[in-house]
Amino acid sequence: MPQVNIKLKQKIKQIDFKSEEELRKTVENYLSELLNADFVIGKYRISGGEIDTLALDKETGAPVIIEYKVEKAKTIINQLVFYYDWIYDHQDTFDRLVREKLGKNAVVNWSEDIHLICIAKEYTAWDFALVNHLDTEIELMKYAYYSDGTLNIQRVNEGRKRKLGAGGEKFDLEYHRNKGNEETKRIFDELRKRVLGLSEDVEERISKYFISYRNRTKTNFMEVSGIGKKNIRLNIRIDRKNFKDPKKVAQNIPKSYLWTLNKRFPIASFRELDYAMNLIKQAHEDSLRR
Repeated sequence: MPQVNIKLKQKIKQIDFKSEEELRKTVENYLSELLNADFVIGKYRISGGEIDTLALDKETGAPVIIEYKVEKAKTIINQLVFYYDWIYDHQDTFDRLVREKLGKNAVVNWSEDIHLICIAKEYTAWDFALVNHLDTEIELMKYAYYSDGTLNIQRVNEGRKRKLGAGGEKFDLEYHRNKGNEETKRIFDELRKRVLGLSEDVEERISKYFISYRNRTKTNFMEVSGIGKKNIRLNIRIDRKNFKDPKKVAQNIPKSYLWTLNKRFPIASFRELDYAMNLIKQAHEDSLRR
């Protein structure tokens, strides 16, 4: 991205930040101008990582997560997906952080997708391919920093439809159910009834990508990641050491995914419901012991 000072007839030299920390602080200082977002907190430590920047979109009120790399993106994309899961699991915490920073009347709009933004100097073809195959949308942004103090940030991958409301998709229970056929819809309805009946404090949360279930611990113990024509795909969080799965239907979710849930399995028929509920019940009870 060459820059030229026309008056001085000089090409402005492109330089780099000394560190990711310098890049992060610079972007945070100008979040409103660069990304139309209000800064909430930086370098926020969570179990399993540290989120570079948390912010709130000024237009939609959606949560914003930003990660930085002064070189190529490397593992940043996996980090963002992990942080997405964490924010979704800890909405109460994010609500509190927003009120503390932006005032008690500040409101997070959880009906909007969480914005995931990666800011790096370069991306590989592998990065673009990975992002294109993810259900979660990630905005890849490339920065250029110049000797006159100019900072340019622009998106380098195509966006998907994100905004909800009039004329947009409504991400509710029917949005997910309608992806199945009559059989998988009935299986899901029975599964849902049994999961909500595990205890009075089990609550259901729905986003574009998941139908999740949590209890008083405010941490997801199970997610429905897809209702398809052939089966229903489930993820659970469990202590693997004490997990009892004699039929070995649950597979490990690769650690490289950096998800908070660590086992996954499908349900394809009503005959499999009782066994599936046994696995889900273990996840529910395990979450209460954490």
